[in-house]
Amino acid sequence: MTVTVYAPPVTPGCQRLRPIPQESTASYLTRLAHAYRQTLPQLLEALTIAVDAQGKGLATLPGSELHPNRAAQVRIAALARIPHAHLARALPRWEPVASTRLARPSSSHALPHITWQRTARHRQPPIAACPACVLHHTRGATSTARIYTPGHQRLCTRHHTWAAGDEHSVILNVAALPELQHAQRTHQRLLRHQGADLARSWAQTITTRWYDHQQHAAPRWRRRATALERANSDLAPVRGSWALLARPVVTYPETVALAQALHHHRVLAVLNGSTSSRPRTHTSFLHHTATQLGLPRLDPSDDDPLRAWIHHHTP
Repeated sequence: MTVTVYAPPVTPGCQRLRPIPQESTASYLTRLAHAYRQTLPQLLEALTIAVDAQGKGLATLPGSELHPNRAAQVRIAALARIPHAHLARALPRWEPVASTRLARPSSSHALPHITWQRTARHRQPPIAACPACVLHHTRGATSTARIYTPGHQRLCTRHHTWAAGDEHSVILNVAALPELQHAQRTHQRLLRHQGADLARSWAQTITTRWYDHQQHAAPRWRRRATALERANSDLAPVRGSWALLARPVVTYPETVALAQALHHHRVLAVLNGSTSSRPRTHTSFLHHTATQLGLPRLDPSDDDPLRAWIHHHTP
């Protein structure tokens, strides 16, 4: 039996609520409910949109997401006074899901229905957006929203904030770390090259190991962490410690510089093939990388992931 959309007409709302680019569907609907001074469950009930019982327990988890079926999307778009096509472009997870709930047992019309789901493991969960940007976009209505954004865009260069953590809404003031802005510009340029994601992933693994073992750039990372904690003295990590919360932020400049060096070395290795001397290539690479990182020398131990990268990516 073919199931068609059942969407009784909805009176357009008295407020037009624009989505924030790349906003999560759950975040947008929460803002829509607050605009009408309701909770999200109250809004969905008013729109006669059913919610699966299993998903209600996920509603308060920051990493969860809403997936309305087509009938529910039609009603939401009407209330928000935003064209459905515009919502589909602005909300990355505005994906219609099939609904098995029918208006009547003998009917082929699907009732408006929403499914709560945890963000899929292979997908990056939404993170907290820059509060100042959200305030500007919503004209002062709220400072809270969650968006899908890649790792190289966690820094808001306009307001000097950094979205830390995936599951918890922690926004750090990073005005004391101006080097992050240069690193982000370098990161964005690097990602234009094929294979840069691999270099970025390895660089993150390597700098994480160095940070945890207090190696190489540890003194400057401690200084940055101290400055970061001082600038965010009113915040407390939701879980873990400041050392863990600060790690991706304070290591970001070196992670990007190392990713750039790894990518450059890999490209040269492919171009040169087996014509280069392996020991000389290793020495030259380590010397170049140390210079890029602002270190006097770089001599990784045998169990250092940088050594593993050299072994796997040098002909």
